[in-house]
Amino acid sequence: MKTLVIIIVLLLSIVVIPVYAVNGYPFANSDTNGVDPWGFYYRQCTSYAAWYFNAVEGASWYNTRPGSGSAWNWPVLAADQGYSVGSTPRAGAIASWDRGGLFGNYGYVAIVESVNIDGTINVSEYNWIPYSYSERNNVSTLGVRFIYSSVPEPSSFIVLGTLLTSLLAFRRRR
Repeated sequence: MKTLVIIIVLLLSIVVIPVYAVNGYPFANSDTNGVDPWGFYYRQCTSYAAWYFNAVEGASWYNTRPGSGSAWNWPVLAADQGYSVGSTPRAGAIASWDRGGLFGNYGYVAIVESVNIDGTINVSEYNWIPYSYSERNNVSTLGVRFIYSSVPEPSSFIVLGTLLTSLLAFRRRR
C-alpha cells in the first residue's frame, strides 16, 4: 500500500504540467497612452507579454522596431533578438496570432501557461477583456506562432515513461 501511495504521488507530480500563472503585471492602473520600458503601450497584450517574458521568463525582450510593435509582427521582433519561433506550443512561450478577423489590424499575443493533452493551450493575457488581465483555457493553436525564451524542457511523457520503467524494474528486483 505504501508503495502504491508513493507511485501515485510521483505520477501526479510529473504528469501535471507546470503553470507559470502570474498576475503581477505592474502597469494595471497606468494610462493606456503611456509606453512601458520595453516600448509597448500599457495595458495592451504586447505590454503584458513583454513584461512577462522579461520579469518571469528572465528573457531580454523589447520593441526593436518602434512603430511596428503590433502583436502580429512579434515573430519578426523575435528574429531581431535571436529567439526561436515555431509552431509547437510550450509553457512559458509567447503565442502570437496574425492580424485579421477577430484580431483586427494588430494581431494578438498571450502567454502559454500550459499545454493540454489535446494540443490546446491555456493562456494568461491582457486586453482580451478590454484593459484587463484574464486567463483562457482550451485555446486552439491553429495558425499560432510561438516564441520561445529558452530550450525546450523534456517532454512529460518521456519523463513519465522513464519513471514507469524504473518502477517496474524496481518491482521486479523485489
